[in-house]
Amino acid sequence: MLRRLRTNRMFKPRSVYTGLDGIQAAPVIARLVSGAAKKTIVVVPGQDIAASFAKNLSFFIGDRAEVFSLPDDDPPLLKAEARSREAEAARLSVMSALCTERDVVVVCPVSMAIRDICKPETFLDSRIELSTGGEINRDDLIRKVVELGYRRAPYTENAGEFSARGDILERICAYSR
Repeated sequence: MLRRLRTNRMFKPRSVYTGLDGIQAAPVIARLVSGAAKKTIVVVPGQDIAASFAKNLSFFIGDRAEVFSLPDDDPPLLKAEARSREAEAARLSVMSALCTERDVVVVCPVSMAIRDICKPETFLDSRIELSTGGEINRDDLIRKVVELGYRRAPYTENAGEFSARGDILERICAYSR
């Protein structure tokens, strides 16, 4: 049974629906999202459910909105260097999509829904803007790329890496899909 809870006055316009689970929820949520605001978050119990539900939801939504599955945070044992590059790239992809004018649906586990994220302005301010014919000091550009979290490598093979050989700086966007 689908129930609509009262609108949350703190974050307008927001509505909360409860009582759906499994595959039956995807077409109902897709219909609700079709007439909703540009940004929608669907919270599910766990990461496995989030990935599966995002896949089902994208089928029913079609091209009316972009659907993302926000990966769960890395376990405490992996907090240092061994963080998942794929999960980090997916999180950056979600943040990037949320900062656009596109219609976006994010499916995430509860553990990620309760976490703080940076403001869109902060995320957008962390960009490096380059233009054709523009000039920038090579060492300054490398320093900025490292500050943004890119890892230097002899050759770029994975998202979040860059290489610098002579006057050529090559990078693979951290949130490329």
